[in-house]
Amino acid sequence: MTELKTLESVLETTREGIFLARVNTPAANADSNEHPLFFPRKKLRMTKVYSGNWEPHSWFIQDRLNERATHLKHPTQNSREGLTSGFRSAIVKNPDNTYTKLKGVSLKPTIREESGKNLLTKTVTNIKGLCGPSEAYKELTTLSLLNCMGSDLIAPIIPDFIEIYRFYNNTPKLKDFLQEFNKPQIKIKYKEIQEGKFKKLIKELAEVGRELKKHSYGKNDYFVSGVKIKADTRLDEAIYNLTKKPLAPGLAEKRDETLTYLFFRAGIMHGMLNTHGYSWSYDLINSNAHLGNFLLHSRKGALDAGICDLGSATHIDEYPDADKFYRFAMQEVDDFQYELDKTSGLTVQKSYRFFPNKLKQDCLDAFKTGYAIIIMDEQKRTGDLLMHYSPSRIVAPKNAVIPVEEFKDFLKELKVA
Repeated sequence: MTELKTLESVLETTREGIFLARVNTPAANADSNEHPLFFPRKKLRMTKVYSGNWEPHSWFIQDRLNERATHLKHPTQNSREGLTSGFRSAIVKNPDNTYTKLKGVSLKPTIREESGKNLLTKTVTNIKGLCGPSEAYKELTTLSLLNCMGSDLIAPIIPDFIEIYRFYNNTPKLKDFLQEFNKPQIKIKYKEIQEGKFKKLIKELAEVGRELKKHSYGKNDYFVSGVKIKADTRLDEAIYNLTKKPLAPGLAEKRDETLTYLFFRAGIMHGMLNTHGYSWSYDLINSNAHLGNFLLHSRKGALDAGICDLGSATHIDEYPDADKFYRFAMQEVDDFQYELDKTSGLTVQKSYRFFPNKLKQDCLDAFKTGYAIIIMDEQKRTGDLLMHYSPSRIVAPKNAVIPVEEFKDFLKELKVA
């Protein structure tokens, strides 16, 4: 960790890393990673629903297994196995050895909901493990637009499909859902987006939007969205695994530098989301802007942080005026100080064990520094950005880039991989 006096000096000393994240290529062309996870997660037993000759894309979570893994050896259609990804999501392996993340495939009738800073457990009378129409459609639309603009701010995520399911049982269980399954009314299949097809994409999205509006969706209609991924490890997951136990001074120093680097990269990516004209959410109380929605992945061989869960992302044009957008965006950044005690993206919330207060503050300041230099750089390049953000303390990582292989070796040394 390095303390520098000005944001300009941080920009100059970390320029290599910052502009690595600005490579103007579609996210689909980012680095391939053999394993989608750096840390093992629980495997899942998956099940698929068939209706006549129609072949659904979605798999549903049947059981959560005790075995853990960072990847799947065989395609899900052969093994019926998946990997955990949040409460209502799963990762499945495709026949071509790529991975798809499915959101909305948990059929449990209870879900943990966050309200302010208090975590509540709420019993519901319908399936909350699936998605609503606006959530599924808006996230894939936002991802499509960002990819089409050539933005490389997100982790390698490509919109793939949306499916719609209907059932009528008020106290659903898996067997009830399978028995009452109806063939989806709509199946939306997204093609991989390439540069130069922006107008065609806008036309396709508008057609999908009109199709959705033709239908009246009630409490019995649920959506599953699928995106192609190459990584799914979350930042809070990395914090938890890197702070599980006390470390010898040399290892502790390396851990501290790694976490400072990751927070700095996360701040850069959040800043890029805002400079592209999006806030992460529209509600500070139930915001998607939390550490569990930053992804760790490989970009050109370098360890990087990307952004996911954009179902509530809100464009600047949806705000009453630009000033309100900028104020909201900066408040999202300041609210990350509440994220440094417990995980926020895992299926079970866990407290960080050996995460010293000084390291927490360094990480938070590095996050805000990364965010601030992107805002400052955008102002210099365009001259028309109204946002001004100054961290109270400027902190930057010692290294502009950490190679992924170096990170993997460190995890082996810690025996957490």
